[in-house]
Amino acid sequence: MKDISDALKEKQELTRQGTIEKIQRAINDLQAEGYLIGIKHLVERTGLSRSVFRKPHVQNILKENKIGTYRESKTVPKSDEDYRTLALTMEKELMRTNNKMQKLEDDLKDRDRRIARLTTSLEEKTNECELLRGEIFIISKKAKIMGTGSSS
Repeated sequence: MKDISDALKEKQELTRQGTIEKIQRAINDLQAEGYLIGIKHLVERTGLSRSVFRKPHVQNILKENKIGTYRESKTVPKSDEDYRTLALTMEKELMRTNNKMQKLEDDLKDRDRRIARLTTSLEEKTNECELLRGEIFIISKKAKIMGTGSSS
């Protein structure tokens, strides 16, 4: 009995670790994409049910990443200095976001160029195949004619 219990515990721990890794990967991806992450995003991204996000080991990862109820609340600035700090923070965030958008746009343009090159190459290869099929057809016709003429 004890072996089964240990094996079951090990299996459950592996499942827990897999869940944690899946959630952390989703958090990292969503943060990289610039999302303000909520449980709904994680449910959609991971395919896990909402009830999974109530489990203690999952709550720990949410707490570490400040997601859901653990998110830091935004407060209204109380002084001019707080407004300046907030403005600087927002400006930095805007610059990071603009840089990220520019990089994504550049990546998209590179992919579009690559797709265009591959499409052109495919069309060229398709035309080449058609020409070769035509040549094979002509050669096979000649072979039939020559074969028919020599057997008479």
